[in-house]
Amino acid sequence: MTEESTQKIMNNTEYQTAGVIQIRLDTTPLLNQLEAFYRGTRIVGYKEDNGVVEPVFSTMGEPKMNERGIQQMMSWLSTIFNPQTVQGNKKDEDYRQFMERLEKDLSDDLMVNLINYGIREEDYQSIINMTINAADMFFSRTIDNKERESYSATMRSVERVGENKGLIEQIIPFRRKH
Repeated sequence: MTEESTQKIMNNTEYQTAGVIQIRLDTTPLLNQLEAFYRGTRIVGYKEDNGVVEPVFSTMGEPKMNERGIQQMMSWLSTIFNPQTVQGNKKDEDYRQFMERLEKDLSDDLMVNLINYGIREEDYQSIINMTINAADMFFSRTIDNKERESYSATMRSVERVGENKGLIEQIIPFRRKH
């Protein structure tokens, strides 16, 4: 890559902004962590297969549920943990009601399907706690539109950096001044 093309990339504020926003909206790491918990594993690395990057799991304990339960949970969670839902705008009371409904729905579904999902009674509450704690941290970003407001602040910050020169260029000079 030439110095000129490097400079173009470093000063491209749209490129920088897209990266920051993409990182903030990507729910894959959260979903992978929850899946690892349900499987009784941890993520020890990542592998690439035909351009698709997937986590590599290492067994650390007993699965919290069987494959059917994991598949059902991951399908359900992917409908609620996604870039669209985190950009919502909820008042504090609406958020609290949403979280109560979410916990009730999760508790009811798991209780009804304890046998179908292969969940041991001693794992029931920890599955709910882990899932609801993750949901709380994720969805609290919607209270009073704070998530979208923070995007605006990020975009303004990147634009200010891009007005003079890119952030990396400020840290690592590419040209020596004579």
